[in-house]
Amino acid sequence: MNILFFTNNLASVGGIQEYNKNFLKALKQLHHRTTNIQLKRGFLSKIFFIIEGVISVAVLKQNFIICGHINFSPFCLFLKKVFGKKYILITHGIDVWDVERDIYKKGLIGAVAVITVSSFTKWKIIEQFPEVADRVIIIPNTIDEKKFYPKEKNKKLLEKYGISKDKIILTVARLSVEEQYKGYDQVIRAIPLVIQEFPNIKYILVGGGNDIIRVKELIHELGLQKYIITPGYVSEDELVDYYNICDVFVMPSKGEGFGIVFLEALACGKSVIAGNKDGSRGALLDGKLGLLVDPENVESISDAILKVFKKEICPDLINQKFLRNVTVDTFGLKVFREKIDGLLVTIGK
Repeated sequence: MNILFFTNNLASVGGIQEYNKNFLKALKQLHHRTTNIQLKRGFLSKIFFIIEGVISVAVLKQNFIICGHINFSPFCLFLKKVFGKKYILITHGIDVWDVERDIYKKGLIGAVAVITVSSFTKWKIIEQFPEVADRVIIIPNTIDEKKFYPKEKNKKLLEKYGISKDKIILTVARLSVEEQYKGYDQVIRAIPLVIQEFPNIKYILVGGGNDIIRVKELIHELGLQKYIITPGYVSEDELVDYYNICDVFVMPSKGEGFGIVFLEALACGKSVIAGNKDGSRGALLDGKLGLLVDPENVESISDAILKVFKKEICPDLINQKFLRNVTVDTFGLKVFREKIDGLLVTIGK
């Protein structure tokens, strides 16, 4: 098939970008010819984006369009009306939990299929748009098992942070004012409760962003400088080493569409704790792959961490082989590619 794909800037870092990059990779592996048009920053880039999109549809004669974010759906709807091109809309989570503007509502309803990443977001969409219920397809985030896998702890990394026999808690998240829903504040507040039973711990909070100054102020206010490490942004190549030095990965989010970081940790065979009020449930298969806690309850978060440390949980949740195998079998690139192929076959009929 000949497919036109609209995305945001794939050079940026984030779950949406990662999902769309994996989608494009799957299309290539399925031998589809794909034209990818990316929206970058700046007013002129928006004009070029529109011009390139119109020319592409008019000249290249694509079979249909894939819309990588609801923000592009009004443009896709326009192209549908003018050129008769069907489009598939990809949704990612909070972007469609509460669609307020009519222009985006019409864009969503006009899609021939609406892809979303979790059951949680699927029902959020159907609650607002019951007329598209039979067009909402779940294709969860995927994980590249060749990039994220169990390995020996990186000694240089342990030496860098002066970690010897400490228990290590890890969170990987963008530290953004707009994304405080990821719950790293609550993990910080849970640390004093964990220290009471396990004084030799380190909490590594990986991520950069405009919230880092406030986060450091909170750490100082609680007197936790000795226990919390903030490395800032870490490249994807380095991340696998951070996952492999931790004893538990924790991100008690309450606004996550899915959470690819959970899959990265699980593919490394690590125990995971997530929030029970958002799409994180899908990543953890409703508790089969990790502990689900109230993301607003600090004691619930600390209790879950302590249970992992004490091994007072289901043995599967601390079994490296089990966690990795189920994650790869459920969310691996092969499964992701097969789901996309099935959808395209159906749409192409």
